[in-house]
Amino acid sequence: HGVGGKSADSSMVTAGVAHLRFWTLRDGGVLSNRRASLPPALQDPPPTFVCVACLENELCVAGTDAGLLLVWAGPVLVRQVAAHDGPAFALAVNQAERALLSAGADGVLRLWGFDSLQARGSLDIAHVLAGSTAEPRAGERKAIESAITASTKPLKRPTSTTPSAAIASVIECASVNAV
Repeated sequence: HGVGGKSADSSMVTAGVAHLRFWTLRDGGVLSNRRASLPPALQDPPPTFVCVACLENELCVAGTDAGLLLVWAGPVLVRQVAAHDGPAFALAVNQAERALLSAGADGVLRLWGFDSLQARGSLDIAHVLAGSTAEPRAGERKAIESAITASTKPLKRPTSTTPSAAIASVIECASVNAV
C-alpha cells in the first residue's frame, strides 16, 4: 500500500496488510529488511498500513486502516496517535516547516508538528465530499496554509466527490512531498 524513502538513498520503508518493513541496501549490493515490531495491543487483528512517510532523524510515520498514526524509529514503535475516524489515506511531509499533513476517510486534513506529533490544525473537507458548496472556516484554512508556505499554489477546494481523489487533490495543491 505504501513506500517511503528515508533520508539516506539506501533505505526505504514498505507498508501493507499486516506488515511494515524497513529496507537497507548495504555495501556490496545486499538488500536486508527488518519487520516492524507490533506491541500486543496492535497484534489482534494486526493493522493494515495504508500510507507511510519518513521524517528527519530516521523517524517514519505510518497511517493505518483504523485511523492511527504510528511513529517508528526503525522497527521500534515509539508513539501512536489517534488521528482520524476511519482510515488515514495519505501522508505528506513538508521538511522546511517541520510539518506532517494527514488525510483521512473522515474528510479531515490534519497538520502535525514533527517534534511532538501534536495537531497544529485541521481542515474538514467532508462538506466538500458531500457536495456542499460552503467554504471551510477561515481559521481552518489558515492553519493548513501556514504549514505549506513553501508552496506557490494556493490551497483550493477539491473538485472531485470521491474521498481519495479529493484528498489527493488537496495534497497536490499543497505541493509537498506526498508518499
